Amino acid sequence: MGWTPDKSMQSRARSEAVPLGEALLNLYLAETYLTYAMRVFYVKVMIFSTSLYRCHTHTHSHTGKTGKATVDRMTTYEDYYEHLRKRNRKPRTLSNYMFVIERCTKLLEEYGMETEPDRIGEKEFWCLISNLEVKEQSVRAYVQILNGCIKYLTKKDYLEDMDILWNRPVIERLFIDTDEFNAMYRIADPKERMILMLGAAMGLRRAEIWDANLNDIKDNKLTIRGKGHGRNGLVVKMEIPLIVREELAHYMKWRTSLKGNDLSDGRLIIYQDNKLNIRAYKHEASIWKAVIRVAERAEIKATTHSLRRLFCTELDRNKCSHMVMKNLMRHSSVELLSIYISPNEKENVSELEKMSRQLVKI
Repeated sequence: MGWTPDKSMQSRARSEAVPLGEALLNLYLAETYLTYAMRVFYVKVMIFSTSLYRCHTHTHSHTGKTGKATVDRMTTYEDYYEHLRKRNRKPRTLSNYMFVIERCTKLLEEYGMETEPDRIGEKEFWCLISNLEVKEQSVRAYVQILNGCIKYLTKKDYLEDMDILWNRPVIERLFIDTDEFNAMYRIADPKERMILMLGAAMGLRRAEIWDANLNDIKDNKLTIRGKGHGRNGLVVKMEIPLIVREELAHYMKWRTSLKGNDLSDGRLIIYQDNKLNIRAYKHEASIWKAVIRVAERAEIKATTHSLRRLFCTELDRNKCSHMVMKNLMRHSSVELLSIYISPNEKENVSELEKMSRQLVKI
C-alpha cells in the first residue's frame, strides 16, 4: 500500500543511485518508528536504488571502487527479497524481513563479524543472540528470519545444527469481560465506539479495522481483508450484526457532520487533523492506540486483541460450536480458539470445590 517515487525522484535516483540508497537505509535504521506506508516505500526505493547500484558498479568496475558497505550488503540480499515477493508475500512482510536482515547485518558489521551470506556462520549467530537489544522472543524471530535467508541463498541451516534451547515465551494475554467493555463503550467518542464494536461484535483484528473501506460495506456484509498471503490476504465477506449496523449508522451520521476536505480515500475509520482535513490513519497501530486510550480512561487494561478475545469468549459461552467459531474468527484451526477464550474463574473454583469434597470421602 506504499506509494512509488515520481519521475523527478526516479531521475535523481538514476544520477545518484548510491547516495540515495545510503540515505534511505540510514534514515530507516535511525527512525524505526516509521509508519507502515513509509516502510513499504523504503523497500521499493531500496531495491530500485540497489539495482541501479549494480549497473553503476558494473559500468565503472575499471575504477576499482566498491561503493558504500550498506548498499553493497543489501544488494547481496536482494535475491532473497525477490524470492519472497514471488512467493506472494505481503508488502508488510517484505518490509519487516528486510528491516530485520538489515538490522542483523548492521550489528554484525559493528562487531567486526562477517556479513556476506556465504561467510556467516555459527559465530555470527551467537553474536546476534548475545547482543541484539530486544526481548528474547524477538531475538529468536530475528535469527530465524536471517537463518531462512541464509538457508535460501547458501543451502546451510545453522540454527538446526546449533540446536539452541530457547525459553518458553511469556505472553500476557489481556482479557476483558462485558462489564469492562461497556465501561469503555460509555466513555468512547463515535470513532472509538465504532472501533470497539468492530473488534468485540465481529472479532476484527486491528489491521482489518484499519484497512476497512466504506465501499467494503454492501448488503449488510463487510468485506474483510485478513491474514494471508498476497496484497489483500485472505478476503472474506462477513454478515454485519444488527448492533454493529446500528452503531455504523450513528458513526456515519457523525462522520458526515464533519466539516473539511475529505482526504480519507474512502477509509471507514478516520480522524481530523489540525486543519480540519478528514484523513485516514497511516498505520494500523493507530487503531491499537485508540483502544489503549479508551481503556486507560476507563481504568482498564485492554488492547484491540482483547476485543477479539471477548468476541470469541462470548461465542463460547453462548454454546457456539467450535467449527462455527473457527469460521467467525477466521482461524485455520479450531486448536487456536483455546488462547482466545477467557478462563472462567467461577467454574474453576466450583470444580476445585467438587474435587476437594471427593478427596475427603476417600
